[in-house]
Amino acid sequence: MLIIGFAAHNATEGFGITGPLTNLTERPRTRFLLVAGLVGGAPTFVGTILGSLWTSQFVYILFLALAGGALVYVSLLMYNVARAQLTNNLLMLGIFLGLVAGFVTDLLVTLGGA
Repeated sequence: MLIIGFAAHNATEGFGITGPLTNLTERPRTRFLLVAGLVGGAPTFVGTILGSLWTSQFVYILFLALAGGALVYVSLLMYNVARAQLTNNLLMLGIFLGLVAGFVTDLLVTLGGA
């Protein structure tokens, strides 16, 4: 259940990462995608290594706040892209279904014992 929960959670993050790219007039180059992947993935790798060696309550809260801010930023970008392409009712339905999917994923992971 934990693996399924993580897979469902991480799959939805891809929408947030690629959403802002949908409005581009030309396809991104492979080099750009590699650099974007490095920017997106390297902090997680480095953070995992540092977090296993050293912990700080202040730094923990600081990075949670940074992650929350990034989440709001990407959500607003996705909202603006979708608002230009969809009706408000369809957009709100999508947001509602996304929230439900998140809560169901959390429920499955919790029931799985994680």
